[in-house]
Amino acid sequence: TLENGMYHAKSPNPAEDYSVDFKELKLDEDEKKLAVEAFCQASDGTCFTKQFDEDTKSLLLSGLDLVSISFKSPAGFVLRRLKEVSLAANKLTEIDLSILQECENIEAIMLNGNRLENINLSMLGACEKLQRLWLHNNRLTNFSMNVISNFPALQSLSLENNFLDDELSLYPLAK
Repeated sequence: TLENGMYHAKSPNPAEDYSVDFKELKLDEDEKKLAVEAFCQASDGTCFTKQFDEDTKSLLLSGLDLVSISFKSPAGFVLRRLKEVSLAANKLTEIDLSILQECENIEAIMLNGNRLENINLSMLGACEKLQRLWLHNNRLTNFSMNVISNFPALQSLSLENNFLDDELSLYPLAK
C-alpha cells in the first residue's frame, strides 16, 4: 500500500513487513537508465515526451507540427553517439540547442521548414564533425557566419528562403 509517500509491503510473516520512504528510494546503478527527455507540444495542443538514451544516434522529431520543444537531461549526461538531429518541418519559433553542446559526433543538424527567427549556434563549438547544417525555409533575419568557422568539416550550409540581409558576408567560409 502507498500512504503519505511511504510504501508499506506486507508479507505472510508479519516480522518481514517493511516500509520504504520514496524520498530516499535509490535504484542500483545497474537499474538506472539515464536519458534526455524531449518535452513536445504540437499546434493542436497535444503534448508528449520522448526519451533519448546514451545509445541514441539519431534524434528525429520531424514533421510533427511541433510549436515548442524543450530538453531536459541529468547533470553531466551527454548523448555521445548522437550523429543526427532533425527537427525539420515543424512550427518552431525558437530552439535551445544547448543540449548538443558536448555532442562531438554530430554530423547533421536539420532545422529547416520551421518558423525560426533567430538561432544561436555558439554553444555548438564541440561539434567539429558537423557536415550538414540546414536552416532553409525559416524566418531568420540575421545569421552570424563567424560561428561557421567552428565547424571545419562543414560541407553543406542551407540558408535559402529566410529573411536574411543580402549582404551576408561569406568571408568566414574561406579556408
